[in-house]
This record gives sequence, C-alpha cells and structure tokens, in this order.
Amino acid sequence: MRKIKQTVSKRSHEMFIFLVEEVGMLRYIVFFAVAVIIFGIAYTLLTPISHGIGQNSTPLFEVYTFVAFLNGIPNGIYFSIITVSSLGYGDMHPMGYSKALACIQVLLGLALIGIMIAKVTSRRLSYHVERLFGFDAQKRLEDIAAKFDTSRDDIAKIMSKLADTYQITPGETSIDEDRGSLIAHFRNVISNFQLKCVELRDYLLEEMAQGNYFQIAPASAMVRVGEALDDAFFILSQHITSLPTQARTEILDGHNRQGISEAINSQKQVCDLVDRHATDSNTQAVFQRIGETCDQVPVSYFAVPEESQPNQLLQGTDEPQQPSERDDEHTDSP
Repeated sequence: MRKIKQTVSKRSHEMFIFLVEEVGMLRYIVFFAVAVIIFGIAYTLLTPISHGIGQNSTPLFEVYTFVAFLNGIPNGIYFSIITVSSLGYGDMHPMGYSKALACIQVLLGLALIGIMIAKVTSRRLSYHVERLFGFDAQKRLEDIAAKFDTSRDDIAKIMSKLADTYQITPGETSIDEDRGSLIAHFRNVISNFQLKCVELRDYLLEEMAQGNYFQIAPASAMVRVGEALDDAFFILSQHITSLPTQARTEILDGHNRQGISEAINSQKQVCDLVDRHATDSNTQAVFQRIGETCDQVPVSYFAVPEESQPNQLLQGTDEPQQPSERDDEHTDSP
C-alpha cells in the first residue's frame, strides 16, 4: 500500500511538472474546464423555461428563484460533464434549445480532448525523435571529425616531404621530378581537404534550415569536429611558413591557392553559424579559435618575397599588386 502511494505521488508530481512546463497544454485544460462550467450554467438557466435539463420529459425545476438556481448549478455542471465526455447515463436529458447546445458541446469537447491527447503523444514522440536525431548527428559529426584527422595527417606528411625535398641542392632531374610529383600530390590533398570543409558547411546549413541544430546535436561531438578542423588548419599554416621561399612560391599556385581559400571561407561560415546559434561555451570557444587560425593562414602566404608577387598569388590577378603595410609586417627577408 505504501509503495502504491509513493508511485501515485511520483506520477502526480511528474504530471504537475509536465503541465507547468507545457504552457499550451495547461491552457487547453483551463479552457476545457471553463467551457464545462459555462455550459453547465447555461443548462441551469434554461431549465425553468423548459429548454434546459429534464427528467422523464419534465424540467428539474420549474420555478426560477435564486435559491433554485444555486441548487441547480451542480446538476447543470454534472450534466455538462457527462455530455462533453459522451457518457450519457440517461438519468438526465436535454430539452428544447439545450439539445442544440448539447450537440455543440459534444463537438467542442471531442475537439479539445483530441488536441490534448495529441499534445501528450507528440511530447513523448518528440522526445524519442530528438534522441534518434541526436544519435544520428553525433555519428555524422564523428565521421566528419575522423575525415579531418585524416586530412591533417595527409597535410603533415606531404608538407614534410616537400620540406625535405627542397632542402636538397637542385640540379638533378630526379629531384625536379620528385618535386613535381609531390606538388601534384599536395594539390590532391588540398582538394580533398577543401571538399571536406565544404561538406561540413553544407551539412550544418541543411540541418539549420530544419531548425536549431545546435540544441539537439551533442556539444561534445561539435567540439570534437572543431578541434580536428583547427588542428588541420594549424598544421597547414605552420608547414607553409616553415617551407623555404622557393617551395612556397612553387606550391602556392592558382589551384592550391583557390582550394585553401575556399576551405577557409567555408569554415568562416561555419564559425558564424556557431557564433549565432550555438549555446555551449566549449563549442563557441573552439570555433572562435578556428576563426583565428583561418585568419592566420592567409598571413603565411605573405611570407613569399616581394619579387614573387605575393598578392598576385593570393588574389589570382594578372598584374602585381603593391603590398600593404600589413603585408610588409609579415614579409620574410629574401
């Protein structure tokens, strides 16, 4: 018996919390109760003129007095409840205009009850849907993070090989061929990295079009993606600045420049989405760091000497541009 009381108390508390949290549901319940009372009073008011509640085709009371009205209100509310719930015990029945009133109340009651049941069901269903969506989002983000880890390793390997190759004294044909093959490999690595950056951006934009993705997606998975992406950009920036001048000049051709630029631009859009919609502080922090790292990557391109026309390499123009004051600050000595 004690266990039953505890269970009932627990369920009652959960129901109260549910009704308080679901303001819309509470509003429907209040409206439903008020409608039942109003219809009950209407039945009572119509009874003395033979258009209210009757028993055996006779009104419950025929003389209208205030006392009779007060005594008749409980019967009116009782009849309103059994009418709206479609119980119809048969001990009372509507008379005259109350027949039309009872029909209206039944239709209104069925609609309200249906809405309330739908609200309870949708609440439970949405909970399970959110859990499934969160699991799917976590799996998708973990896959994306793994791809960025692979890109980071590929970038580190190819850049290390390029650095070793350009440290060898030029002049041998085999060395030039090695450099050409490595630059072609670097182009493929940058292309794959750029595609993965665009994939992340398009995925988040598509999900955000359906609702606030960051309220459902696990924050830990977003942080994992952000850290993997930041590592990839950091490795790219560090290796570019560490390459010899000749290597940077040859590697940063139009195709690679465009691929890196598109990767940076797509991730800046991702950072903007996170900044405007994400609520988790760790997620915001890691993507702010990505934005800072992306801003540092183009700066490394200005390390190419002035005679190599760095701005032409960056902007893809046919005519050399005069370096700005910010460019001069980041220019290495030839």
